[in-house]
Amino acid sequence: MSAFFGLFGNDKNAKAVGIDIGSSAVKVVEIGLKGDYYSLLTYGSLALGPYAGKEIGRAVVLPQEKLVEAITDLLQETKVSSKVAGFTIPLRSSFLRVIEIPPVEEKYLKTVIPIEARKYVPVPIDEVSLGWTVLPPQYNSGDPGKMDVILAAIHNDILNSYTQIASRLNLESKILEIEAFSAMRGMGEAYSVPTLICDIGALSTKIYVVFDGLTWLAHSIGKGSQDITLNLSKVMGLTIEEAELLKRGEGVNSNNADVKSIISLLMQNVFVEIKRVTALFESRRGKKIERIVLSGAGALMPGIEGLWSEEFKLPVDKSEPFKQIDTLEVLKKALQEAGPEFAGAMGVAMGALGAH
Repeated sequence: MSAFFGLFGNDKNAKAVGIDIGSSAVKVVEIGLKGDYYSLLTYGSLALGPYAGKEIGRAVVLPQEKLVEAITDLLQETKVSSKVAGFTIPLRSSFLRVIEIPPVEEKYLKTVIPIEARKYVPVPIDEVSLGWTVLPPQYNSGDPGKMDVILAAIHNDILNSYTQIASRLNLESKILEIEAFSAMRGMGEAYSVPTLICDIGALSTKIYVVFDGLTWLAHSIGKGSQDITLNLSKVMGLTIEEAELLKRGEGVNSNNADVKSIISLLMQNVFVEIKRVTALFESRRGKKIERIVLSGAGALMPGIEGLWSEEFKLPVDKSEPFKQIDTLEVLKKALQEAGPEFAGAMGVAMGALGAH
């Protein structure tokens, strides 16, 4: 497996920081490992919009020096002390899907998979790093003449960019991992039933179908919580700052029917795409989605679970990444409320300490 799938040892008395760079904010979680127990050392989130002269909550693309400046500010504010780090790689900068290959012995996979990957990866194979997991025979899609493999690819330029960021931050990058894997680990569940994880970011909504510890589907939808803010601002004549506060403070629970309508309409666009993609998965795999877990900053919006539950007629929960580690009792309620935003940072921090 390649580095972004890899595990790099397990120091039983160690600490590491997970860094999740999103489109509108960067999140960090620093944890310690003593024996088999994790403890929370510090965590925090910082909006990236102001570093580009934009409002809080806006998605921006920062040059590397500005991104390093923002992460440095956050590490200082949260008093992170670890020099060991893990970074999430955005789904938009990677490739992840289940593919079929001819059945071969394990020793031949390193030769066969790059050849087969050329059919799916949209750039030259020598420009990417590949990782894969061969699925057990009982999970195959039905063709006895094929093996199913979860294939992941990240462009080498992306990996080099994150390595440079780590170097400029004076951090040792132990793991660079596609955010789907970090999020699943950070949520701390095995997901024995097919579960739809929905990461509602500012720029997009990422969906993953997971069960039995595997990520079966990853898909990005080009609508996110920033679109809600912009629509609220436009329709209701609010500034971006006012609209962002309204979204975060009242959300779907607003007494204003127009606010609820604007949010619901935007979410309907997301729901239509989710239903299209998951229907293909269910048809191919013969398995039904049984629950939904919301993550990302958009999942913090009041009333969001009810909106999704009403639409899909399934149990809907928010992710609770801090639930699986030792924290002070006085912090548990605040951590539960903030949790959905930190699943990726938590998961990649655990990965940097050797967690599967």
